[in-house]
Amino acid sequence: MKQIYFSALILILSVQHTIAQTVTLDWGNSIHNGWSNGATSGSANNIGGSGVNAAIVIKNSQTATNPYTGFTLFTSPSVTTSYVSALNSTAKGLAAGVNWDSKTRTADITIKFSQVVKSVKFNVADIDKLSTTSTSYIDVVTVTGFKGGVAVTNPTLTKLVSTTTIFSIAGNKATAAPTSGQGGTANSSSTDQGGTVVVDFSTTQLDSVNVHYGNHTNADNDPGQQFILLGGIAFQPASTLPLTLTSFNGIFKNNTVQLNWTTSLEENTEKFIVEKGTNGIDWQPLTTVKATGNSIITTEYNTTDPDPATLNYYRLKMVDIDGKYTYSQTIQIRSNGDEKAAIKLYPNPASSATTLSITSDNKLAAHIKIYNQFGLQLQHLQRTLIAGSNTIPVPNIGTLPVGTYIITVEDETGKKIGTTQLFKQ
Repeated sequence: MKQIYFSALILILSVQHTIAQTVTLDWGNSIHNGWSNGATSGSANNIGGSGVNAAIVIKNSQTATNPYTGFTLFTSPSVTTSYVSALNSTAKGLAAGVNWDSKTRTADITIKFSQVVKSVKFNVADIDKLSTTSTSYIDVVTVTGFKGGVAVTNPTLTKLVSTTTIFSIAGNKATAAPTSGQGGTANSSSTDQGGTVVVDFSTTQLDSVNVHYGNHTNADNDPGQQFILLGGIAFQPASTLPLTLTSFNGIFKNNTVQLNWTTSLEENTEKFIVEKGTNGIDWQPLTTVKATGNSIITTEYNTTDPDPATLNYYRLKMVDIDGKYTYSQTIQIRSNGDEKAAIKLYPNPASSATTLSITSDNKLAAHIKIYNQFGLQLQHLQRTLIAGSNTIPVPNIGTLPVGTYIITVEDETGKKIGTTQLFKQ
């Protein structure tokens, strides 16, 4: 069986680089209203709080007989955790199993983003064939990025296991060894990643990714049943505006939420539309603040939400005079009087990504430490907190085993600011 996994790279970035925060499209958590079994399309809204949406479409060249209904291992396509993914990730994947009637049939899985992104990276696993002697199917996977409908620079493909002979790489294409006696199957388990390729678009900007799946010409004319599995896609929103946002924060005070942000560079910036939501998915405009327009010095802005809910999400839509725009990261502010609770996680439980919300009375150097249930320290992050609300992505939780973890935040003297639990799914 064939499984293709997209496994995310998760980075942590300071508030001075909020526009370039790495987030992950996770099939289990990101898809709006979930993915129904048998569906061939779906959408993800405000992925990782980035303001970026995605539309996903699966198309197949075999139309006379539905190749998905002919697949018998599971209802296809569907979101599943039934198979061990590349790099031991526990995130759910989107599985599309097919029963093609010809080796010339192909499938295309397209992920179209609502705005330009960069630093797209993922893994493709189980590029193989049934056995060293079988020609029932011979996987061929081609990955292409597009911007404005035009193909961009090809991604770099590398073997996760450098010594593997199960497949070969040529440009943006990975092909299972087509010759009898070569290659074979890769079961995509914690001990077998011989069929895994790492796809990295690096700094190339794009607005859609296409994964083209088919068979080599040496495959049987009527290939056996096979499937692919798409996992989390890591990316960064790519700001197309000549604007540098250096901070965006807020604090609950006097029964209102006071929002503040600063820029260090503006060129033909028209306005900031402050958007508000209560779930981090659905947004409404709160107010519009006129921008300075052109500046190379630090410029401070502020506004107030006079009627906050118990839990509030805010983001900035930054618009230039030509109507182009980009979004800031999303920040979370509580107004139920418990901001002094200091630290919170959302989402929690989480499978591939979570964000730490820290409320601080003063600017300070903080030490963020993550421990397992046995008290072993797994990570130690040092970040500078501002007075008010701070939003910090927690890196690499997708690699953690399922379980409960403790996160503590201390100041530079060792005084504990707060403690919370992370429930890893």
